[in-house]
Formats: sequence, C-alpha cells, structure tokens
Amino acid sequence: MHFLAKTELIDFERVSDELSAERKESLLDNLASLFAMTHASCTAEQLETYDNVLLNLVEMVAEEARAKLAEILAPLPDAPSSTVRRLAGDTILVARPVLVKSPVLDDIDLRYICETHGDDHMLAISERDVVNEPVSDAIIARAGSLVLRSLAANPGARISEFGFKTLLDRARPDEDLQDALATRADFPSDLVASLAAFACERVRDKLGPEAPPATDALIAEAGDMVLSQMCQEAAQAHYDFNEALRDIEAMSNKGALTAHSILEFANDDRFAHVVWAHSRLTGLSPRQALADLTATKPTDFIIAARAYAYSETAVTAVMMCGPWKGMLSPTTRMKAAAQFRSMSIDVAARLFAPRGKAQD
Repeated sequence: MHFLAKTELIDFERVSDELSAERKESLLDNLASLFAMTHASCTAEQLETYDNVLLNLVEMVAEEARAKLAEILAPLPDAPSSTVRRLAGDTILVARPVLVKSPVLDDIDLRYICETHGDDHMLAISERDVVNEPVSDAIIARAGSLVLRSLAANPGARISEFGFKTLLDRARPDEDLQDALATRADFPSDLVASLAAFACERVRDKLGPEAPPATDALIAEAGDMVLSQMCQEAAQAHYDFNEALRDIEAMSNKGALTAHSILEFANDDRFAHVVWAHSRLTGLSPRQALADLTATKPTDFIIAARAYAYSETAVTAVMMCGPWKGMLSPTTRMKAAAQFRSMSIDVAARLFAPRGKAQD
C-alpha cells in the first residue's frame, strides 16, 4: 500500500500520455482488485488515496473498463465515494451496478441522478433494495411508465402520499402500473376505491358496448368485493393487529371492554383495535368484523352497532376511521347515521341474529 501513500508523487499526466490503453486498463483493474481485497482494513487516509487514484484513472480508460470497475465497487460499503459518484453519472452500462447496489450513494446523490439523467438511470435506482421517499418522489416526477412500474413493484421503495397520488393518476391508462400498485401493502386506503374503479373500467372496456344491461351491476358488485379485499390487505399492513389483540384481550379479561371503547379507539384511528373490539363485543369472527369494517357500504356494521347499543357518536367515529376514512363519501356516512337513528335495537337484534349464529 505504500506505493499509494502520496498521490501527489504520481504523474497522472505522464501516465495518460505514455501508457497504452491496455496498460491503463490493466493498472485500473489491478488497483480495483487490490482495493476489493484490502478495503476492510484501510484507514481513512488510505481510502482517500484510493479515491484520488481511481478517480484519475477512470478518466483514462474505455467504457468497458469503467463498467468492470463499477461492478467491483458496487457492493462495497466503503468504496471510494467520489469515484462511485463519478461512475453513477456515467453511461448506463457503467452506472447501473452502482445505481442498483452501492450503499455509498445517499439520497442526495440519487436525487441528483434522477434530476439530471434519463429513464435508464432512474430504472436502475428504482431497483435498489431501499428507495427512500425523496428519491421516489424524484423518480415519479420525471420517469416514464416502465420506471414507474418498476418502482411500484419494489416493496423496498418507500412512496410518499404525494407519490401515490401521482402514480394513481398515471395508472389510469396503464394496467401494469395498476397491478403493481394493487400488490403494495402500503397503498393508502383512501386511494383504494379509485384504484378498484380503474379495474372496473378495464372490465367494461373489454366487454364493450354490447354487454347485457345486467353486466354493470355484476361489475359493480365484483368491484365492491375487490375494493373491500384491497382495503383489508392495506389495513393489515398498516395497523398492528397482533398488538391490538393483546390489548383487547387484556381489557376483556379485566371487564374493561365496552361499547365506549370503540369510540376511543376510533377517535385515535386505532383501526385494528376497533376490529378486535367489534369482534369481541358482537361475537363476530375477526375475519367478518374486518370485512364489515372495510365494506363499501356500512350497512352490516350499522345493524351490529345498533343491536349492541353503540352510541351514534361511536358509529360516526368508526366511519371516519381506518379505510372508511377515505372510502365512504359524506353522503354515505350521512345516510348510514340516519339508518342507525331510525332503527330500533329490537329490529337490529333480529336482523343481526342470523349473522351472529353463523359465527358459532
């Protein structure tokens, strides 16, 4: 390592002028291989020296040699930072390995690449194990469809609320992007209805104008089922149902679980707690309680809530909690509240009885 101790003693101009292209590439390859073998024991000064030498040699060799260097440096956590950044801005053949793998590149580096390069570079970045929100936002702002699909399909990509809304707008004519978004566990529940509506539009378009009149009703029913299922999956990813179960069991064992508990949980948007509490209070299975609380129409919940003497305040709070926060329109909530007020507890109990028995 002593031959690298003083980079100022290396005459790079002479190296550039007098060595053949083959010798320069051989020198770069040998130096990269040496670094790969010794990097873990390098001091900060030695790392800086490697960085200076590699950065100079990179400018003297052909694309293929630079690409080979990028492959060697990409997975190394302490790879020379300036060299890695230089490679990241190179042609995509060179840049791709470091854009996909290098832990040296931070969000600022990646955003800069997104803002100054095209889809090939952004596609590579979209495939990283972790893509943080600032980088995702930069990709979404500029990238084409192929890159957006790749980002949406990457479970390690963290996407902001703004990012999801933009992706949803871009997904209307793009079935593959719709499908990628539908598989994301973190897809916002308040956007699920719009995504499900796209799926219904696709079915209608494929059936064409000659489809029987009854088809619309069947499509709407299927859309409701898809929407509810997507909301259930999103809720299970977003809320901690295991922790909620432990809390509800503890409250139940102490005799502290009441209809008022539902109100408190809903006010705090503790949706998983609402599901478990509703299940325990009404005797519904947890699966059915979750289905009722993610349905496109809250009718079954309203009947159960009335039968078990929930307050109207609790019912209103539940309809503003979890997936329903974005799913239910103000009109739907108003009609559901009116249905709750007009229904007697006796009538609600009779309507609920068959469902309660089905859980036994």
